[in-house]
Amino acid sequence: FQADCLVFFKGRIGVDPRDATAVLSPDPSRLIQLIRRSPVPAYLWYYDRVHGYVAEPSRLEWMRQVAPLCRIAFVTDAGLTSLHWATWRVLRQGISRPTVTSIQIPENDREDLAFVGQLYGERHKEIAPVRREYSVRVISQVFGRELSALIRRHRIIIGPRYPSAPGYWSDRIYVVLDHGG
Repeated sequence: FQADCLVFFKGRIGVDPRDATAVLSPDPSRLIQLIRRSPVPAYLWYYDRVHGYVAEPSRLEWMRQVAPLCRIAFVTDAGLTSLHWATWRVLRQGISRPTVTSIQIPENDREDLAFVGQLYGERHKEIAPVRREYSVRVISQVFGRELSALIRRHRIIIGPRYPSAPGYWSDRIYVVLDHGG
């Protein structure tokens, strides 16, 4: 092919997103074959936490097999840059400005607390003490204008223990701020 490079993110080829095992423990073998056959250099952008992520150790295993084959592995997890088995560059994940809509919500229609994202793993424990005392709306799988409206409807968007890992910064902060939170 006539491409200058092969760029991929997260590297899950042909994985059914409903297959939890395939998503949480991705098999890098097909991607490794593709990179090795490629006549052009490969670049990776992995925008989730990896280094020291005990909740999903398969991410580091996957990264250990794939990242060394890439000319550069762009990561949001700066902790990876302390490891010397690949060429790392930190590239933070932002938000696409066209997905944001400025929405004004009357003060008397606003609610107090919300959390943006899915509740899984440690997040349940992090949010539980707040939920015992207050009503916290969990906002997930909502995007665009609807997300802007939900974020603006709440006075406080909580992010317990955030950032949760040294050197890691997800796009959640940008999402909340850009949508008016």
